[in-house]
Amino acid sequence: EGLTAYMADHLIAEQRGQGAEYRRSTLQRYTDYVKSSNDFPLKEFGSRYNASSEAIGYGKSLMMWNMLRDMIGDENFIRSFQKFYRDNKFKAASFNDIRLSVESVTGKDFKSFFDQWVNRKGAPELSLSRVGADKENGNYRLHFVLKQIQSEDAFNLEVPVAISFGEKVEMKKVAMNKKDQTYEMTFSEEPLLVQVDPQFNLFRKLHYNEIPPSLSKIFGSDEIMIILPSKADKSKQEYYKSLADIWSADKTKKIKVVSDSELSKLPDDAAVWIFGTENNFAKSVKEGLKDYDAEMSEDTVRFGNTSYAIDKNSFVITVRHPANPASVLVLLSADNKDAVQGLARKLPHYGKYSYLVFEGSEPTNIGKGEWEAVNSPLAAGVRPAGGTSSVTPYTVLPKRKALATLDPVFSGLAWSFIFGILIRLPNILLSTLRVQDFFPGLMTAPISRVGRKWLMRREIKQK
Repeated sequence: EGLTAYMADHLIAEQRGQGAEYRRSTLQRYTDYVKSSNDFPLKEFGSRYNASSEAIGYGKSLMMWNMLRDMIGDENFIRSFQKFYRDNKFKAASFNDIRLSVESVTGKDFKSFFDQWVNRKGAPELSLSRVGADKENGNYRLHFVLKQIQSEDAFNLEVPVAISFGEKVEMKKVAMNKKDQTYEMTFSEEPLLVQVDPQFNLFRKLHYNEIPPSLSKIFGSDEIMIILPSKADKSKQEYYKSLADIWSADKTKKIKVVSDSELSKLPDDAAVWIFGTENNFAKSVKEGLKDYDAEMSEDTVRFGNTSYAIDKNSFVITVRHPANPASVLVLLSADNKDAVQGLARKLPHYGKYSYLVFEGSEPTNIGKGEWEAVNSPLAAGVRPAGGTSSVTPYTVLPKRKALATLDPVFSGLAWSFIFGILIRLPNILLSTLRVQDFFPGLMTAPISRVGRKWLMRREIKQK
């Protein structure tokens, strides 16, 4: 499943220049849904049965193939799977068969790579610290520390690192097989910024500042509080209560339903649903929106340049929990009771989004988006030996070429030919079907039998 996702969905995203975003969403699902209590090795995946199993069987597998591709290069990656297909066509095959094909093509041993990602559960978590540079003999010596901060043993990694200068970015890879390692690099130019895995090419758990607050965070939480609005009118209280009853029926999670009148402050040990704009705690979400290009007034909510009437739409807004930034607050407002069943059914499928707008009773999605992720802990300015630098770092990262490309179905010339036919079609049908209507200057051709019958019927009708 992960291989199919990588060579289909990820390929399409990469062809559109959105490969990094796709991989970030993949890692986000693993980060939000997979815990030590529900994690398992990739070799044990049979089929997806919930969000966490999908994040492993599809997401972890997809990222394993991406790392393998980075290690051996596109040409060897493609040749390896061509050999795998030829050798195993019409047979039951395994991860080990893929490994043998890769080793045959590359001439290298990949047993430890496959053992780590197929037979071991868990994921690395990275931190960056002590970034600085010293000037020596006209060159700059960059130094930084990388740590694997997960509780498990260290993973063997090839970590991509982007080094920004004044007018360029250099991409490097550093080998990491310990929990704490120091690295040094020498450059002729002054390095200004270090970014670790900025294009999300490694399988790893993400820091909350690498991903925007989203619905997957609350749907992946084990402890959740749903706060009902005591000041809403009776009909709204009833349908908000019915939605809370639907979600709290999930016995795999600890879900507590309370009224806003029962609380003096938000809990900091749970993800929180805040139902209704009348809710006493809706102001916490309104305050959280100040970090983004959005705002909520008494009558409307605005996302970017688009505003929506609160009383004519249902909407969901996710912001960081003010007392626990690793968690989220989610405001849900429904404009009619008939939309509640649809929201309960649909929202788990919109996990990567930070905000959503729906209309009608079905309801139909009419707006969605993700907040921008800022303040990544895996990006740090370089502290120069002589103080601060006034140069702005160049941050445009090179985009990897897609694994495969498809030629357009129609060239520009073909589209021009088709358009020429369409604009001439009325005249062609009303006169005779002549070749010069398509190719001016060529000899004429007689009208077709179908065209002649159509003209005869038209003439009879006119008479």
